[in-house]
Amino acid sequence: MRFNLETSELLYEVRFQSLNSKENYTYEELYKTINGQYFIHFIGGKYSEYAVKISYLEYKEREGNYSINKYHINLWKDTSLKMEEKFPDQYTIIDWEKEKNESIIFEPYIPLEELPF
Repeated sequence: MRFNLETSELLYEVRFQSLNSKENYTYEELYKTINGQYFIHFIGGKYSEYAVKISYLEYKEREGNYSINKYHINLWKDTSLKMEEKFPDQYTIIDWEKEKNESIIFEPYIPLEELPF
């Protein structure tokens, strides 16, 4: 299944970077399409759970998308938050939906005639 990152809304982001290996990293981003479907876009390093084994001792990093059920999103988020609590130096979580809602500031309309300049 193909998803368009440019037309979808970024809702949540989880970044993992191992302190032991530069090649053990995972970036996961939760998106919502204009049709209301949810999916996760991932970028996995050579030693991440998303890596592909290409020979007996070799692995290859990988990037892709997969669909996620609305009911599994909270489980995914909770697991990520627990991992961040356990390994705060290795995990970064950004709730873009929360950031967007907190950044909206109500500014009352002031007629042009009442402006001081």
